[in-house]
Amino acid sequence: MTITSNEIILVGSKLNEVRIGFNQVYYFKSDGNYTHLYTENGRFTELISIKSLLTRLPAHPFTRIHKSYVVNKNKVSDFTLNTVNLGKYEIPVGKTFNSELNSFFANAG
Repeated sequence: MTITSNEIILVGSKLNEVRIGFNQVYYFKSDGNYTHLYTENGRFTELISIKSLLTRLPAHPFTRIHKSYVVNKNKVSDFTLNTVNLGKYEIPVGKTFNSELNSFFANAG
């Protein structure tokens, strides 16, 4: 997985590389050393930990809301203390990430 300076994520191999714009990403889900990327066009899996991914992603539009989830803030349609809704996806919010999420939306309006 490569993150470019022009808001593009490159996934796949050199022979079968897919370009995904930040605006197409709903969320990332950790699965051990793998991370699943959920987009408007399906799911992609890459060999990268969520911790390593976070060092490469910009703080906007992405934020961590759970030890296993990073969401695109621009895709959030609704949220509570326990969940974030991203269109058809409902993602759990970790207790330690509530304050960051609330402060973002308090400042966004």
